[in-house]
Amino acid sequence: MKKDLKLPAEVAEQYTLKDIEVGSYNFPGYGEVDLQNLTLIKAESLVRAGFPHLVPKKKNAAAADNK
Repeated sequence: MKKDLKLPAEVAEQYTLKDIEVGSYNFPGYGEVDLQNLTLIKAESLVRAGFPHLVPKKKNAAAADNK
């Protein structure tokens, strides 16, 4: 029976996955990436480096307008 794999909650709040499922992969140029145990700091680092499989969620524009 396959477990239902998910991004960690703190990462899932800010990022979505593109073109892959949660798991452990060895990506050329990025090395071993375990998406099930990914920290927010590592996710941010990957995105800054151009990692194509983590996409930042859009900020809620309405919340920004209420400030």
